[in-house]
Amino acid sequence: MAIGFALLPAFGVYVLASLVAAPELLLAVVALPLFALLIYGRGTTTRMTSATLLLLAVEAFVAPVVAYVYISSNVEASNDSALGTAIAGIQGGILLVLAFVVCIPLGIGFYLLSKRVKSGRTMKT
Repeated sequence: MAIGFALLPAFGVYVLASLVAAPELLLAVVALPLFALLIYGRGTTTRMTSATLLLLAVEAFVAPVVAYVYISSNVEASNDSALGTAIAGIQGGILLVLAFVVCIPLGIGFYLLSKRVKSGRTMKT
């Protein structure tokens, strides 16, 4: 069961690593067992779910930083002309704002959901 829960954060690391041109296969091979061990150590299914959501929250908070690294490497790589650098900078700014607008609320939601699952409170019908 822990491997199933570990697939989500490991996939997130794979996607984030592909943005910064790291060796994705090596990170996926390292990340999947690491997340499986971190999640399997929790014991119960509820605590595993809470740990998975917490790791997804951490990845969502790290995603804008990875987007910034991606943007800075792209802008420097496209410095063949002033217009190309300006366009890459504008596109990078839009991507960075989008990363913050999407990922920060997503991270907050994952964090709050992980705390709710961990406490065991459910909605009353």
